[in-house]
Amino acid sequence: STERIIHEIDAGKSVVLHGKAGVGKSGCVREFINYLESNHIDYLAIQLDKHIPHDFADKYGESLGLPGSPVSCLSAISGSKPCVLILDQLDALRWTAMHSSTALDICKEMIEQVRAINKHASGHMSVVFSVRTFDYENDAGIQSLFNEEEQEERDSSWAEINVGILTDDEVKQIIGDEYDKLTGRVKELIRVPSSLYVWLKLDSKRRSNQITSSQEMVRSWWSQIQDNYAAAGHNGDSLASCIDELVAAISNSASFSLPHAMFPKYTHEIKFLASCGVLRLENNTVSFVHQ
Repeated sequence: STERIIHEIDAGKSVVLHGKAGVGKSGCVREFINYLESNHIDYLAIQLDKHIPHDFADKYGESLGLPGSPVSCLSAISGSKPCVLILDQLDALRWTAMHSSTALDICKEMIEQVRAINKHASGHMSVVFSVRTFDYENDAGIQSLFNEEEQEERDSSWAEINVGILTDDEVKQIIGDEYDKLTGRVKELIRVPSSLYVWLKLDSKRRSNQITSSQEMVRSWWSQIQDNYAAAGHNGDSLASCIDELVAAISNSASFSLPHAMFPKYTHEIKFLASCGVLRLENNTVSFVHQ
């Protein structure tokens, strides 16, 4: 998928990268960013779940620490050279933004700015959106970003790339000969990168062929985490309370990432969950590894 992104961008197109939850869209974006950096191509990457668009493009850019719209700032830096605006987690606007229509309007405004720069200012800017397939195919607001009847030119400028699950060979390269001993159902489950992530976190004694769903796999992982916490002399129930408060706070705040300081009584639990790979601590914020 990353190679296809590179191919379409090199051809001067913009890209809608979509796939089911957990298939590795953000991983593709990360690989693409590595490619841009190694080839000295200017880019600006924004995680929309952490930086929800508001007001209008210029104000949104200022909230990111930029002097103006993300598009105009990237254009000013790159000049006439090719550059890429990356907007990751587009589907998060549907689930987290209390005024998602406004956020989508700003995305549409930025698309219009890119189009204007390319058409009237001899720019060479492409856009990469990352979004879940369900939202891409079923959310009218998201569809409106790419399907404007009066803009046939825009339709032809977008390439659609569907990120699929891992192949058997790819999974076997990661987990080794153990793969040959697994049932067909378990193999099917761990071809989804998010489930493979959980499988690799499980102790060998918990990697059971009896697992029939990703939910069972997560429950086994959670049981392992609680057991390890209790074995270290702590109350395993406090981990569940920590998770409950994090989920409630995330739901109420309409943001997937929150200041670590909001949870002073769970400092130890949060650090432990981060060490287990459940949470991510970054720039004094806490979030789940996978939304």
